[in-house]
Formats: sequence, C-alpha cells, structure tokens
Amino acid sequence: MKHTIVQLPLVVVLASIFVLHAVPTAHAQEECSSASLLGSFGVTSTGTIVGVGALGAVGVVTFDGQGNHIGFDTISLDGSIIPKLTFTGTYSVNSDCTGSDTENFQNGLTIHRNFVIVDAGGEIRFIVTNPGNAVTAFARKIGLGEGACSVSRLDGSFGITTTGSIVAFGPVGPVAEVGVIKFDGAGSVSQTTTLSLNGNILPNRSSISGSYQVNRDCTGDLSLVLPVPGGTITSTSNFVIVDHGKEIRLVNTGAGRVLLGNARKE
Repeated sequence: MKHTIVQLPLVVVLASIFVLHAVPTAHAQEECSSASLLGSFGVTSTGTIVGVGALGAVGVVTFDGQGNHIGFDTISLDGSIIPKLTFTGTYSVNSDCTGSDTENFQNGLTIHRNFVIVDAGGEIRFIVTNPGNAVTAFARKIGLGEGACSVSRLDGSFGITTTGSIVAFGPVGPVAEVGVIKFDGAGSVSQTTTLSLNGNILPNRSSISGSYQVNRDCTGDLSLVLPVPGGTITSTSNFVIVDHGKEIRLVNTGAGRVLLGNARKE
C-alpha cells in the first residue's frame, strides 16, 4: 500500500511556525497565602535600637500555615545577653508574598514586622516596624524534620564569617572575621580565621579548638578556646542549623559581644 505524501503550501507552513513562536507559554503566577509559611525557620536579626545600642539575635520560628507562630531568640542587646526568650504570635500573608507579623515575648515585649517571602517559601526577609528600631531579620527554612538533628549532623568544613562589635570587657571596637570551621561529627571543633579587631589584622589565627553540642530541634551550643596575650579565653555561641544542614547561624553569648556568625558548608 502506497502512502501519499501531502505537501502543504509554503505559506501555510510559515504561518504555523509563526503561530507556534508568537503565542507565549502560559505560566500561572503563584500567589502566596498563610499556608505558604509552614514549618521551622532559623532566624538571624541584626541592627540598632536607637538610644539603646546594637542588636544581634539568632533563634527559631515555627509557622503553622494558618496564621500562628511560636519561637525563641537568643539576643545580644548592646552586649547584654538574653538567652532563649520565647514568644507566640500571629502572621498574615498577602497574595504578592508580602506580609506582616506580631511577636509577643514572654517578658511583655511586642514586636511588629513586615516581611517578604522569597525562594518559594524557603526564606523570609523582615524589617521591624516598631518606632526606634532599625532592625532587619533573615529566616531560612531548617528543612530537617523534628528530632532529625544530633551532634553527627555537623560534620565537615564550613566557611565562616563573623561580623559585629565588642562593646565591653575587651578590646572595644568593630570585629570582622573570615575563615574555616571544622566539625568532627562527634562534638569536637577547630577553627582557622583571619580576624580584624578594631582595625588590627590578625592573619591565619589558628590553633583554635573547642566543643559543640546539637539539640534535636537543630539548635546548639559552641565553645571555642581562643589564644590571647598571656593565655586563653573561651568564646561561646548559640546556633541554629538551616537549609538541610548546609548552613549554620550563630550569635555570640559572651557579655559585651554583639557578634553574629554565618557558616556555609564547603
């Protein structure tokens, strides 16, 4: 049986090609709602409270997808440390992925914030709207199930950055630091960094060792022994693990320190 090949007129072929290229592919604009925020996020807050001083905080906020959230922050306010201050609150989300929330802390403080959701719900960016505050915050989804974290979750090398200032009990001034922190998966840690302390550069500051522990909710504590003229001092931090174990966010818990750290897996 013979098959007849039908040849279309050239004008018909060209018209078909034009239609295929001229009609754009439809992509529905995904709208946000309260359900867009669900699960636990590690949060870093930084900025200034006018008339009080610098602020740095790291904590966890958990959204229920229905307009309610709970959480806690470890806060350094002008070098005074407030450990794990808990809060409850509410939030609302607009269709354009902006929104607002209110946090009612256990000490009676109420914080109001505006935010925008980015990275398909993986990150939130906040600004505090209480008068007298110049504070922003970034929240990254933890991405690990409840009870999924342990000391073995932190294993390997992370590039770390620390910024902030020492306001008392030491060489007062701004701090900047970059380097590598290594976790052995069993509770021991070492670090090598380049440090700028009030503009004085300390390159390749090594021989820094210490210990760490990790809680089931992916928060933890870090302790590092730092060499100083005439001996050593111990530097302590609280942290939260985010982004499926790829990143750590830290706040120094030493008096007189307003220092935030961020470590990303190499």
